[in-house]
Amino acid sequence: MRKGEALALHWNDVHLDGRVLYVRQTLSNVNNTTPVFTTPKTKTSLDWIGISSRVTTALQRQATHQHTQRLAAGTPRNHDGLVFCRDDGQPLRPEYVLRHFHDLTDAAGVPRIRVHDLRHLAATLMIASDVPLGVVSKTMRHSTLSVTVNIYGHLARHTAHQAVDAMAATLNAAQAA
Repeated sequence: MRKGEALALHWNDVHLDGRVLYVRQTLSNVNNTTPVFTTPKTKTSLDWIGISSRVTTALQRQATHQHTQRLAAGTPRNHDGLVFCRDDGQPLRPEYVLRHFHDLTDAAGVPRIRVHDLRHLAATLMIASDVPLGVVSKTMRHSTLSVTVNIYGHLARHTAHQAVDAMAATLNAAQAA
């Protein structure tokens, strides 16, 4: 997910039983001050995303945390509110998220990166795990496969070698028959 999509995610777009969430909005700042909900970056961004059991567990913890906060504040549970928000339910500011993320990377002793770099990491890990490029492209919600190839094609060289090796093995088996 893109950072703005995560910050605009509402609970009614999260379906933990089906391990899927729907991207319907993105959050950005107008003039670096006013948070605004808009439509996602591209038509293909407006789509569903499959989530792992790890993400499902993290989202369940987030829901429990929000519910506990609301009970302590004496406010009813907000089933359609933002998944990631301030205590009062208002959207998080993107610069706060980046600052908090940098605090976490500093505490972990790892280099500072942009939140968006986590998206690149996800794509890189999928490609390194031999996930087909078309599936990576769909998962990343790129507008076309060529976008994925242009960004990550250099990482897919090993799959090119696998393809020609598989073709050679097939031809060698046919020749031996």
